[in-house]
Amino acid sequence: MHASVWSCLCIALLAALPPAFAQDAPPAAAPAADEASRPGDIGQRWRIEFERSAETAGEIVLRLWPHNQPPIEVTIPVQQGDTANGLSRKTREILRDTLDKNKFAVEDAQRFVSIAAFNGERRFALELASNTAGGLGVSLDRTGR
Repeated sequence: MHASVWSCLCIALLAALPPAFAQDAPPAAAPAADEASRPGDIGQRWRIEFERSAETAGEIVLRLWPHNQPPIEVTIPVQQGDTANGLSRKTREILRDTLDKNKFAVEDAQRFVSIAAFNGERRFALELASNTAGGLGVSLDRTGR
């Protein structure tokens, strides 16, 4: 397209927008995770794998999405020097304290943590919302159907 056509198109689009007004209040915080952001990958069993030791302190935020329920957000604090095996144990304990023991089983083995829905429970999604600990790798794998 010719440059003048692009210019006219941009001006027309801008003219169609409503006028902007100054805001007195600060902008609202980003909305928490909602149904539209629910991950599509769901399963009966998930595995969390930690790789390497943490070079800097931070936190890991996991989001577990039970079927037809709001997400459960879990924060795991990370200290500089935490190892993959140590974080596995810490994550297991935090998940056991947070999740319903009648619906989920949480186990760990070395640098892995597994979360499984008991028989009769619906499949769920798991996502890594954030990882601010430097040098630490976190991966999620669906291991059940």
